[in-house]
Amino acid sequence: MASNEDSLPGFPKKSNKQIIKTMENIVVNYVPMIGAAGYFAFLSNVMNPNLLNHVSPEYKLALANSLLFTSNMGIGLYLYNSKHLALCQKPAERIAYTLLGTVMFNFGSILLCATSRVVMPEEPYTRFIAGAILGAGFLYFGRKYVLYLDNSKDF
Repeated sequence: MASNEDSLPGFPKKSNKQIIKTMENIVVNYVPMIGAAGYFAFLSNVMNPNLLNHVSPEYKLALANSLLFTSNMGIGLYLYNSKHLALCQKPAERIAYTLLGTVMFNFGSILLCATSRVVMPEEPYTRFIAGAILGAGFLYFGRKYVLYLDNSKDF
């Protein structure tokens, strides 16, 4: 690994503190945004199961599982880095609450989408739009709820 003195010309030299701050920024901000996009895409796929056939029919299951994994990672990291969970005294407790919240959020919304798909018309665009609206709504109110918990004075 190259030291700071051996950095490439034209690139600024970074200290270890700057690199750690950059990684923290990625984990706290960007991974949850990517997870939200994965959640959005996965719910659209739940509402319209033929959606991933247009991307790659032979890897449909792998794509769906990777979207679900991305969603779980993003929402989990968002919850883990929230203010109200930062107050947990034990790290294992914080991780357990994060896992519980992530699983309840993701699989609860998947269950709601799967059951609402039964009453929806067979039109794929209608189902896709319904999945997108449900996903956006869940993300909006989920974030609003976490912000409410973070700003609450009575933990």
